[in-house]
Amino acid sequence: MAGLSVQSTGSLRVRPTGCTPDGNASSGSSFSFGLRPANRTAALNGGAARATVDSPAAFEQQPWTNGLRARVFYLRVLTDAALTLRLTLESSGPITIPCQGVFGPLEFPATDRVTGVEIKGSGTFEWQALGDRQ
Repeated sequence: MAGLSVQSTGSLRVRPTGCTPDGNASSGSSFSFGLRPANRTAALNGGAARATVDSPAAFEQQPWTNGLRARVFYLRVLTDAALTLRLTLESSGPITIPCQGVFGPLEFPATDRVTGVEIKGSGTFEWQALGDRQ
């Protein structure tokens, strides 16, 4: 496999109510989305373009690409639902994060990459993990 190219672009703009989208830039704040470095490469990826979970009481493990150690993780909840995400990190172990809407992209250091993902709740979502081969 030749590898993957990873990019994330966009921005978050905060402006007073009633300000037009092309209004004066000094009337609010703008935060750029993106990865560091801006163009990242990955050897492997895993995830689901659309997945559904119906497990409000217990985490469901999501399919994971064999050997993937993810440096970048992204989750987007597609329904009006609050889900709980549990990521397993190489060194730190599991971390649990409540999420609703778009969550990420998140970047992880080479010394503590994501090795697994579990979801709890009821809803539809998409996710993607990109990174290195073990």
